[in-house]
Amino acid sequence: MAYMTFSDVREADNWHYRGEGAANLVLAYHGCDPALIGKVLRLRKLVGNAEKISHGAKETPVLLPEEQVLWAEWPRMAAATSTAELNHAYIADVLRPLLGDKHVDPGLLDSKRWGSIPIVTFMTIDHVTIDGHLEFVRVRLEKDKIVFVNQYDNDMSAPGPLTDILKELPPTITVEIKPKCGFLPVSPMIKEENLIKTTVCRFTMHQTLKLLQGKIKHISKYSPLDLFSGSESGIYEAICDLFMTPQNNLRIFSNGTEVFGDFDELSTSREDAKVKLENVVKNSFPSGAEEPVVAFQKLISHLLFRSKILKKLLDVQKLDSIDIEGSIQAYEKFLKHLKSSAPFGTQVSLLNGSVTDPTGSPPQQTKPLNGTRHVNELRKFTKVPHTFEECRTILRDFLISATAKDCGIMVTLLPVGPMMTHDISLPGSNVVTFSGRQYLYKVHLLDLDVKQLKKLPHYFQLDKEIVTAYRSCSFIDSSFFSPLPGCVASLENS
Repeated sequence: MAYMTFSDVREADNWHYRGEGAANLVLAYHGCDPALIGKVLRLRKLVGNAEKISHGAKETPVLLPEEQVLWAEWPRMAAATSTAELNHAYIADVLRPLLGDKHVDPGLLDSKRWGSIPIVTFMTIDHVTIDGHLEFVRVRLEKDKIVFVNQYDNDMSAPGPLTDILKELPPTITVEIKPKCGFLPVSPMIKEENLIKTTVCRFTMHQTLKLLQGKIKHISKYSPLDLFSGSESGIYEAICDLFMTPQNNLRIFSNGTEVFGDFDELSTSREDAKVKLENVVKNSFPSGAEEPVVAFQKLISHLLFRSKILKKLLDVQKLDSIDIEGSIQAYEKFLKHLKSSAPFGTQVSLLNGSVTDPTGSPPQQTKPLNGTRHVNELRKFTKVPHTFEECRTILRDFLISATAKDCGIMVTLLPVGPMMTHDISLPGSNVVTFSGRQYLYKVHLLDLDVKQLKKLPHYFQLDKEIVTAYRSCSFIDSSFFSPLPGCVASLENS
């Protein structure tokens, strides 16, 4: 078993805990290595008993055989032998051309920085700083690959003279938004009893199901259709609604510490959250007649509108052109095509990404996705897909769309003086003047992992449950809608 340990405590202190999900732990770099400044380290958590994991097994692709066929035009994806490699290839080769370099950072896949051990399965990090205390953290590395990504979710500080400048400034504020699906489907494959999907947005209907399941206490007034409306006023309305009922769709951080989010999950009252947020933002805006929180909401709306990230994200979401009701049929036919010709119904060359139709006929020419492909250029299917290549294209587009519907947007901003912007240069940052003050800001997409093909039946079942719940409970009493929290009550009069 191969282990690596930060034997030098000073080196370990350079990695600060930033957060974690079900599968990953994120550490942010606070040291002086120029190659690591502004980076975070995403590590896979240890799952199961370390002693039972084999270290000599031959590396095999992460994707299932049918998924290798699906993504054959992107050989790095089809050949990836770790989740880290797979997601890096997916973000770099598929999503970045669609969404742009400015907002998508696949990170640096690094297998050498941690030493010369060929396969590092576990890494022990001693003395990692967590909330100011030295803690012991044990994580698992995906084989010998780790991912460094640019730091977007905490303060924009860096070592050296720049730190001295930033110490005099207000804290860095980060807003994390889960926007969800921003359009109404128009597919002819939607059954008549489900046509409510073409008039009511998915997020609104899903709120009803979550309420019935006890996952939420109030129905949010937020509508992704407002956020993706293309107008700054529509974006502002959506942001205000998110402040009313954040749930897990809105979180705000000050220097990496969460200060505003789901009231049901935070160990704080609504009034405490109001005070905490006001204290954070009040020093970030010029004093004036406008409430600081209102000014903050307008600034976030302006930055989202200015960045044009919502338009790009919506274009990719609309790759789902026939809805899950059409895509599930493509899924079933795709698997049938594969089973009809062994092995897996198709001949795939992972060297050049070529695919041969299992029927023996020449497949349709499929161009790899690129940044010039927009909604008006999408393939429009008006009937149930039948050919192997039709099904393959529909499924691939659906999975890319699913990533775009489930990703997050992170807006990070730092108020600066008019002279300081000349002295501060941070990766991916821009400068904007708003209400008489200058801000450094970044707008970035996160949670862009590839979706699994085998989850299509789950998506289909969930869609049915959402529609059924909404149709049966469209009479929900207004008392289930979230009351206006104090921190945004001023909006009623603005």
